[in-house]
Amino acid sequence: PGSTDFASNDYLGLAMDPQLAWDIDAEMATVRQEQQKLTGEVGLGSTGSRLLTGNSQYYEATEEMLSEFHGSESAANDVAALRRALASVSAAGSAPQPSRRGNLIVALETVYSMDGHCAPLAEMCDVAEEFGASVIVDEAHGTGVFGAGGRGWASQLGVEQRLFCRVHTFGKGVGAHGAAILGPRVLYDYLVNYARPLIYSTSLPLHSIVSIRCAYATMRASAEPRQRHLRELIEIFQARLLRLPPGSALSSPSPIQGIIVPGNEHCMQVAGFLQRRGFHVLAIRSPTVPAGTERLRIILHYHNTKEQVNALMDAIEEVMALPSDTSLASRL
Repeated sequence: PGSTDFASNDYLGLAMDPQLAWDIDAEMATVRQEQQKLTGEVGLGSTGSRLLTGNSQYYEATEEMLSEFHGSESAANDVAALRRALASVSAAGSAPQPSRRGNLIVALETVYSMDGHCAPLAEMCDVAEEFGASVIVDEAHGTGVFGAGGRGWASQLGVEQRLFCRVHTFGKGVGAHGAAILGPRVLYDYLVNYARPLIYSTSLPLHSIVSIRCAYATMRASAEPRQRHLRELIEIFQARLLRLPPGSALSSPSPIQGIIVPGNEHCMQVAGFLQRRGFHVLAIRSPTVPAGTERLRIILHYHNTKEQVNALMDAIEEVMALPSDTSLASRL
């Protein structure tokens, strides 16, 4: 409380957007009125799994909205290493022929959560297609941040149709909860009939579906200025990184920025120093990241200002200039 947020995944500021909160309340009221007219009842929970009693026309309409928005039929970041891995599988006789899709799957994150690096999806697709592999991507940290209207990194690169499926989560840039799998109709039908988490889990309650619908409406209308402000903050942050010791900064075009502070204890001390200065910055320690690459994971948001970013970098420059054996516990 009272500190400047440089830690949450609320990239576009939608999770704390007051207008979006009011929009969700208004939509909930409208849906409940329609529900009462049709059934004479007003419910809260979904009551069961999608295949039993947890489905609704509103749920299906939301899926259609997501499919239309993301342009879908239904709703390892090293190219050389990928080529070697697929060649190894092919040599073992496991790979399908390049002319047909088989069971060889390449799974990628579009934006990597600890480094902020963005996957070279076009090059990855080239290699996958050469070996007849299908590509699945996780857009958890790309949704909202990249692409027209917040459609994601794959959309920004124009490779959506080269992917077997995409996973878009709603708990980060969208500011809501849940996720959608976007892919061909045959995948949709397969998951409905065979995906145990779908079959045996209670479906999302109405409030979650309404929140997703409203968040997407807000994102569709305001993603461009929010993304533009984010890019400006990233440019300021990266320009200031040049003042740090060589090898300290992780190059990233995303809101996820990293500053290497080797050693779990020292990294925690530096994060604590920044927190006492009023900046909510968290330390990422090994084994979450490899030993020796412990880091400050700094997240830039639409709700951050240029002044806040510069003030954070002033504090980082100050603490990084101190000898590593300096006690930071009592410094302010």
